[in-house]
Amino acid sequence: MKRPLPTTFLFDLDPKGLGSFEVESLASYLVRLSERHGMSPHQLLSCLDAWYRQTYNSIVPRFFSIRVNGYSPNVQRLVQALQNATNRTDLSACTLLSLQQVCAKNNSDSIKPYRAWCPACLREDRDLGRPPYERLIWQLVGTHRCSVHRTRLEVCCGQCGGKQHWQRCSTPDTCGDCGRSLVSLPRSARLLPPDPGERHIVELLEYTASVPFPNFRQEAAGAFILGISKHVDMRDAVERLGRILRKAEHTRPSLCSLLHISEYFDVSTTLILSSPEQAANVASLNVGKPRLPRRLRGNYLPRGARKSAIESALKKCLKSKDLAPTLRQFCQDHGFCQSTVNQRGRDLVMKLMAKRKLQLSSARVTQTRKIDRSLSRLSVSETHGPIKRHLERIAMETASPLWLVRQRYLASCGQYRPRTRNGMLYVPKSPQEN
Repeated sequence: MKRPLPTTFLFDLDPKGLGSFEVESLASYLVRLSERHGMSPHQLLSCLDAWYRQTYNSIVPRFFSIRVNGYSPNVQRLVQALQNATNRTDLSACTLLSLQQVCAKNNSDSIKPYRAWCPACLREDRDLGRPPYERLIWQLVGTHRCSVHRTRLEVCCGQCGGKQHWQRCSTPDTCGDCGRSLVSLPRSARLLPPDPGERHIVELLEYTASVPFPNFRQEAAGAFILGISKHVDMRDAVERLGRILRKAEHTRPSLCSLLHISEYFDVSTTLILSSPEQAANVASLNVGKPRLPRRLRGNYLPRGARKSAIESALKKCLKSKDLAPTLRQFCQDHGFCQSTVNQRGRDLVMKLMAKRKLQLSSARVTQTRKIDRSLSRLSVSETHGPIKRHLERIAMETASPLWLVRQRYLASCGQYRPRTRNGMLYVPKSPQEN
């Protein structure tokens, strides 16, 4: 006789990448789980909260942002509720909960405030027939490149240029503003050097994704610094690490500080957290004075060749019909230092910034006209229905951010409220008002 399967409140959806450093983030898991149930993530959390109150007489935090990938107490309660609802025991691997007792509180210096993704990885997921998902390693502070393809992680949509936040996303591979796909070609195919501490964070995520409850010591960083100071002259370490080393000796350091310490002493972060005394002995065996790895400082060219290369690259961007890049993006794409570009080609940089500002302004005016035309075609019956759905549809049709569509709708209803962002008009006037 077959044993009956245990009943669950939510579908038993498997997280992707368990046991590897490409483990799925909890925010991506929530989006896929809500899509499977045919509702938004906020609706899913509301239903989960109602069920959890009735069953366990406890509440579930209903916030949904990039913070759900961290290790705060609210994340712990949310993971516990999800595990009870799905009858799973491995969802903590999708977060940084294993670092809750060893790293600084409130997710300090650990999770980025916005999404980051690798288009090549999302494209491979689709080609292999599996649902695209977001890796947890992409959301960590200090991670700027994909460790698989060695290309820069994208943080803005290639169509509308907006930064991505989980509150407005329906699927992990679509833009929350314009609804376009994020699986477009990267703006730069240039290979980047490894991030400081990349190998240590890869090893740490592989360990936490395979061991549900790792045995990390709360005072591990302080014990490691005390042990290494008995074997190694710390004057160079204090000069190079400074405040990071002093704070880690007495308080719980952030994840980024732990990676800097591991990279300097060339010892595994996992070993420091699990056995700081053994890590100190391993670090003391290194021959010579430990040093931080050399960071990329741009193309090493002679002064004259450097200036001509910068000017030719700037002129090429000025002649191109594509959207002009920012100064930081231009330097990352071509391997130049920002201060050097400002010194050698200041006039061309000012022209490039003026071109970008003009392009963005022209694109915003075009978007506004399209929105106004779409709003004028709304019938009277539609305005009394669920207007939110119609505004979302207009945003997708016009490839415009949803906040701009909302503001233009308020302006058409006579509720125009001018707002500013960074000193600029939040909502431009319609062509009829100009």
